Amino acid sequence: MKLSTIITSDAAVLTRSIKTICEKIPRILVIDTVKNFEDCLKVSQQGTFDLVLFDADSVHMPDESLLRQMTYIPQIVAIAAKDFDDSVPLSIQPITTLLKPLTMVSFQRMIDLVWANKYPQSFVKQAPLKTNNEFFIRSEGGFIRLDAADILYFENVGEYVSIKTKKGSHLIHSTIKDLDSKLFNTRFVKIHRSFIVNLEYVNRITDTSVYVENKPIPMSRAHRSVFLNRLNIL
Repeated sequence: MKLSTIITSDAAVLTRSIKTICEKIPRILVIDTVKNFEDCLKVSQQGTFDLVLFDADSVHMPDESLLRQMTYIPQIVAIAAKDFDDSVPLSIQPITTLLKPLTMVSFQRMIDLVWANKYPQSFVKQAPLKTNNEFFIRSEGGFIRLDAADILYFENVGEYVSIKTKKGSHLIHSTIKDLDSKLFNTRFVKIHRSFIVNLEYVNRITDTSVYVENKPIPMSRAHRSVFLNRLNIL
């Protein structure tokens, strides 16, 4: 299995650089290179693809109306000089951002994320990971234990992450992106660049929100298909 990929960039040098890295990764198959998302739409009309790697410094993010014209919404990864801020609309945020200059290590981590999102069951079978049933966080010069089953969700707050539990909240110096790479537990899923939720407490889902014990939490379009794949839908 390979991730059929489209490179979207208006910079020829960067396009060649991305393509060179992709050719070294067996799980990626570059099927086309285009200069904008309008061209991505044309490719999507000919067939589906799994991943869009786009140069956020030379290509504008698509609006929702353009994405709705695609028969299948691929996973979108941004390549940029700096990470996105909260001004990017929730529904079209990329699942992650690769920061320039590109490295093989960061590229491999990104592919692991995309692969796990597309093939969650096979990913676990191929590369079993330890399951975190508890976490230890720094507090008052020491560490305190948090049980995973008690955590409702994680929320990005500036340079910190707030951990919301059934009993209260805790603030740690970290990022959602960093936590997402460490939470080897099937109960947790990232639904937005600023939120990771505990599936056990989700009691309602809409097109743009996930309700955790009746509290609405925004869900980006980029993460929606990944989130739904983790549910037992009849």
